[in-house]
Amino acid sequence: MNHDEVVFITQDLNNTTLSSNELDKENALKDSQMIECLMRFSSNNTAYAGVVKILLENLLYDFCEKNTEILCGIRDDIKKFTDFLEFLQCTNKQDSQNFSLYGQVKEITAFPLHNITETEDKSHVSLEKTQTFSHDFVLYMYADSKKVLDFSEYLSHALPFSSNFHFKEILPLELHRDKQKESASTQDILDIQRGNDISQYFKTPQKHAIFLPNIQQLNTMREGKQGNYAKIGEYIKLIETDLFSLDIVNISSHIESIYNVIDFLAKEILESKKIILQRNDCVFSLCKSYKSLQTDIDKDKRGQFLDTDFCLENTQQNCNTSDSKNQVNMNNKTIEEKNLQINFKSCEHLQAIQNPCVIFFDLYNAQSYLRLSESQKIALASFESPFIKIFCKNAFYKQFKSYSPFVKLPNDCILLLLFARLRELDEGIDFLFYEELAYNIKRDFHLSSQNVALRYFDDYPLKNFKHNSFVVGENVALAYHQTCKDFIEILRRNATDNPRFVIYLSHQHNSKFFIENPHSNIRYQQILEIKIMRNLGYYLQILHDYKNGDKLLLNFAHANKDLLHTWNLNPEELQKIGLYDLVASHTTQYHQTTLNNENISMNLLDIFELIEQFLGLKKCVLDFANQCVRDRGPRIDYKLIKDSENNIVIDYARLLRSVASFHLAGVEHELLCYGVIDSMAEFIGTLAGDIMLNYGIKEVFVCGDLLLEQCFLDRILHSIPKNMIFNLPVFGTVDTMQT
Repeated sequence: MNHDEVVFITQDLNNTTLSSNELDKENALKDSQMIECLMRFSSNNTAYAGVVKILLENLLYDFCEKNTEILCGIRDDIKKFTDFLEFLQCTNKQDSQNFSLYGQVKEITAFPLHNITETEDKSHVSLEKTQTFSHDFVLYMYADSKKVLDFSEYLSHALPFSSNFHFKEILPLELHRDKQKESASTQDILDIQRGNDISQYFKTPQKHAIFLPNIQQLNTMREGKQGNYAKIGEYIKLIETDLFSLDIVNISSHIESIYNVIDFLAKEILESKKIILQRNDCVFSLCKSYKSLQTDIDKDKRGQFLDTDFCLENTQQNCNTSDSKNQVNMNNKTIEEKNLQINFKSCEHLQAIQNPCVIFFDLYNAQSYLRLSESQKIALASFESPFIKIFCKNAFYKQFKSYSPFVKLPNDCILLLLFARLRELDEGIDFLFYEELAYNIKRDFHLSSQNVALRYFDDYPLKNFKHNSFVVGENVALAYHQTCKDFIEILRRNATDNPRFVIYLSHQHNSKFFIENPHSNIRYQQILEIKIMRNLGYYLQILHDYKNGDKLLLNFAHANKDLLHTWNLNPEELQKIGLYDLVASHTTQYHQTTLNNENISMNLLDIFELIEQFLGLKKCVLDFANQCVRDRGPRIDYKLIKDSENNIVIDYARLLRSVASFHLAGVEHELLCYGVIDSMAEFIGTLAGDIMLNYGIKEVFVCGDLLLEQCFLDRILHSIPKNMIFNLPVFGTVDTMQT
């Protein structure tokens, strides 16, 4: 076996690799040389991390069972790894010649999905800052160098990638022995070491019973071979199926029965029917076409899903029996199955959303349909298996009925076997539509016969869609689910002792730019006042008075005569900007507008509405921007000026001037709107740099649901100065709850 390189499971986008050639330079890994090392994993207290630890311990136990000459152990309570290393050196001071520590402890930035997952106590949300873990999980191993490499490779193929538990580094402990010890047998050396080495500070790995496969076992299931059905009883517990008269006690070991169940479900899907399954306490449906979904979709302008919940109505009178019957051959018996339709009523366990939920067969197929970044690929492939809002390629809009479906990959045996069977029957099946019907269903809750095709349980810490849907940027993920009642709660739950520059950009609330200093008599100091007149004519008059502004407006009007009626300017405003005669020749109606307090907005995002009106856009600026496939857009002017009251404000007329110039130059709407968002992020980054220079503020906190727009999140992550501390909201605190 070639051991030139071993890739460890890690959260860093650049995988940490351990090269045998590099370790040879350190004289640590040589053929037939015994080495002592620590493998360090970062962990937090989530249920996800707990399950991955069990899988890791089982893998270590299995490996040591096959390689009895290995000495190993684990420790799960190390909060400060550097202090632990000093402790080990101190305890071995009297025998320090036996080993010496080399290599440096290095921090690897983690992909912080852990930052937006709940703790095991669902009533409490973890307030850990991004890129921090509560403690280290350390694996100790003393073995032949080849065995260490074999185990490392074994882990890289079998241990699931998790954002709550990830490999951080391997730290060799160099052993200095005399020639007598070097020539001793492996067993003699182990006997010597057991008396005085550091293994006494680790516990022996145990084999844990768990209904959950590792990665190798999942990949075996993905192949869909009929022999794999015999192993399904090791990974899940089938509780109930009312499709057929099966003995549920024996179904886990009955290959033909399980195969026929999966085969029947696959054929139902291919006939454009919706099937309903229950995994743990979640009831969900699967179907192959968007038309089969029965969720009412309310199309909100900004694409936010509605916080409307539903649950199963578990009463016989609310179930409508259809006349259709299906026949299936099960164990050489023809059985008739009645289809029952479930009615739903409002409750607190389901969200009706504009963006459909889609489960892809694998990451390879997902890449064919979606515009995936590296961070999104990592998130999709993680053990947490979240729903990620991802933009599809424009050619596939009709299939998803949305440019931005919520996407995930299958992560249990039933779904993998179902997809495998579907691919055998129809190679064109790459994804299924998913709809969550109910959550927190008790395990002794029996749904009406034949509504739920199959009920099964495993040890996966499954979460409902509401708590498991995210937008993912580079090395960061933000939850759609919000739990804060007001803006003050957002600040409190993301509190810091340091002065910071706070930016709040929300679709729902007024924008805020201020300095928060918890140690000052004036805790909040406003930096930028946002005041936008909701009257396009007001800014066009200002633009007309700029140098060459009159020529720009005239050229724009002549080139876009069909847009003039969307400006809603009254005759007086048209006279002031010199367009009265031109507009009068193309329209006979004038829409009167008045300036009053209701036309004044304190939300910076309302500038998008003026741009939409100015350019006659049929969709909002953010929709166009999210469809842009380029990395940079044209530079739109976000300049600061002093108004008549000596307040610092944004020059919105200048902003519209640059928009008009690029539109005249023929820049497409998608790229132009992306430039509006890109330049806004750049403006915020420049402003943050000025705050650091003038006020000495080195920390920035950005919040508000504009962060949930992919185009803005991607750009703001690159716009904040690198020498500033950039904090994003913890789970559930991006914005306030929708009312």
